[in-house]
Amino acid sequence: MMLLWATGVVDKVGIPRLNFNGTSFFCMFFFDSLKRCDPHKRVVSDFEPSIVPELPDQIKKTRLQMQLPDYLKQTTENGLTS
Repeated sequence: MMLLWATGVVDKVGIPRLNFNGTSFFCMFFFDSLKRCDPHKRVVSDFEPSIVPELPDQIKKTRLQMQLPDYLKQTTENGLTS
């Protein structure tokens, strides 16, 4: 939760502040890998696992487990939708 009134007070008093992003780095890296590499488009069905590339360990997820946002859910080359 951000306290907007605190910004003016800490600036006036000269207190340094930190901004915390609650989304973990792993989650952001995982999602970036999905956007760039499209591993979900290389499988035939929603139940076939695919390996998420560029991660330090092998992680297998199905399309249903990935819970992809709508803009990543596109028609694949074989005509199936994710």
